[in-house]
Amino acid sequence: MVGVNVWVPLVYFLQSNSRAEVAVLSAKRILRGNVRTDGSLNNEKISHTLFQYLNTPLRSTITSHLLS
Repeated sequence: MVGVNVWVPLVYFLQSNSRAEVAVLSAKRILRGNVRTDGSLNNEKISHTLFQYLNTPLRSTITSHLLS
């Protein structure tokens, strides 16, 4: 291959991969839970939920998401 860099994700960092998966699932859950009856997103409720999520301490540590 000339001039093409191929990046292969490492499977050795399973802990960080699982954290990313949990973050994606949490974001999807937050979005699905804050949909109005007409199908639009309730932005005010999403903002409140995300702020609450970010201020919740992590289970593995004592700090919140904002400090990690």
